[in-house]
Amino acid sequence: MLERCYNKAIEVLRENSTKNGLFASGGIKGYNAIWARDSVISFLGASLVKDEKLKQTFKNSLITLANHQSKTGQVPNAVDKYSDRKPHVDFKTIDSTLWYIIGHYIYKQRYKDSSLLKKYKPSIDKALFWLRCQDAGEVGMLAQLPTSDWQDAFPHKYGYTINTQALYHKVLTLTNNKKEANKLRERVNKDKDDKLWFKNFYVPYRWKNHNKYKEMGTWFDSLGNNLAILFDIADKNKAKKIISYMKKQRILERLFLR
Repeated sequence: MLERCYNKAIEVLRENSTKNGLFASGGIKGYNAIWARDSVISFLGASLVKDEKLKQTFKNSLITLANHQSKTGQVPNAVDKYSDRKPHVDFKTIDSTLWYIIGHYIYKQRYKDSSLLKKYKPSIDKALFWLRCQDAGEVGMLAQLPTSDWQDAFPHKYGYTINTQALYHKVLTLTNNKKEANKLRERVNKDKDDKLWFKNFYVPYRWKNHNKYKEMGTWFDSLGNNLAILFDIADKNKAKKIISYMKKQRILERLFLR
């Protein structure tokens, strides 16, 4: 079963591969546009497959995103110019810029090829500058508007989110900004005003405090907490608590990942 699923996944990736990059889905009525988030997350796994077509598609995806980067450095959420729809480039996200930078470093690491990273270093630097401008509180954490990450149909999530902080920590680590990465991790875990860690997991978002009242979500963000583990926001003890909570709530059994 696993082998069949693996082969089918590769088949889908190859089917969605185009000269402009990876379409979000195939078929006649599929998402025939290049999405930053979907492309890079897909190639976290696909880049482990020895397949020249997939390698070229990964490269083309990053190039397409770079070619449509804004003047201020923001990377598009989606480049929709390859169908009979009116061509447009969609922004209004924060994680697309984060995933774009991560994607360049993953490409270099997996394929032992630094040429793309070197060529687009100015684009990456520009993207990092744009991200730093999202530090509204000047505390080393990125703030975001509602519906500006992958949960774009989920309005009640804004300010400092664990999903974005985990991605940003990875970006800072990859770009050798270790001092900033350490500051971010410290604040997410310990700062009384901004920390996201509470008891057994990271809360999905937090913003301003009004004495005893806090603008804060308390539900469990599965992706955000898993990224916090994978991208080293969580230490070993916190990682164990998160995994224990997921087991206790049977989240993995129910595939309740949101």
